[in-house]
Amino acid sequence: MSCKTKVTSLLIVKLWEYDLKDEVLFEYRNFSSSFLVADLDIAARLIVAKICYERKMFSSFVELYKTFDDKILEEDYYINELAGESYSALNDLTNARVCFSRALKINDQLVAAFHKKIVLDYKLDGFFSKERFFWIH
Repeated sequence: MSCKTKVTSLLIVKLWEYDLKDEVLFEYRNFSSSFLVADLDIAARLIVAKICYERKMFSSFVELYKTFDDKILEEDYYINELAGESYSALNDLTNARVCFSRALKINDQLVAAFHKKIVLDYKLDGFFSKERFFWIH
């Protein structure tokens, strides 16, 4: 990890603590124009991803989501649920269903994700069954 990467990661975290979301996005854009986003600290990438989602910058969120490793994606249901929403907004229904499924595997109490996955199953597969509705993880 380069010095610029460490400084930017720390700066993003500090700006987030002071609720300076526009400045976080500014620093992220400056960094991503000349460095690999995957080099940023995981905490900084999660912060930027959440801000991108809040600002409805779904394509930027998806680009960040793709940089997360499988360990993070298997543990954090929230980021998977946000990814499902982002993919849905971008009309990428297959990936949205995958993200909602991943979120439900982590936390089966997610009511909204459960219902959205059912709707996506119906839209993508064209049929509905009670086995899918009463899907047990």
